[in-house]
Amino acid sequence: MAGINKVILIGYLDNEPDWVGDRDQKLMSFQLRIKTPFLKNGKKSDQVDIHTIMLKGNIADMASRVVTKGRLIYVEGKASTHSFIGDDGIKRYNSAIVAGYFKILGRPGDFK
Repeated sequence: MAGINKVILIGYLDNEPDWVGDRDQKLMSFQLRIKTPFLKNGKKSDQVDIHTIMLKGNIADMASRVVTKGRLIYVEGKASTHSFIGDDGIKRYNSAIVAGYFKILGRPGDFK
């Protein structure tokens, strides 16, 4: 049986999107901040997770026109992990969500 690699996230952009490499490569990256409330010893607390989101091709072009820091967005994609050798010669890993779809949530006035 084949596995399933699907990720669905809703969160706020933690930074302005950045083009990775040359803009002609159409590869964009941003951080998505997700706050999850929970109770700890009877007190409300929040767990904050930050995920790196990568957009490729036409979806990156579209996002560059509408996605800005602080926006609430829905992201659908797949988890991806790549290895690389650091400057110190140690093998390291980088994980990201490669988005195939996104949607801006909330009202336009919510982000001004």
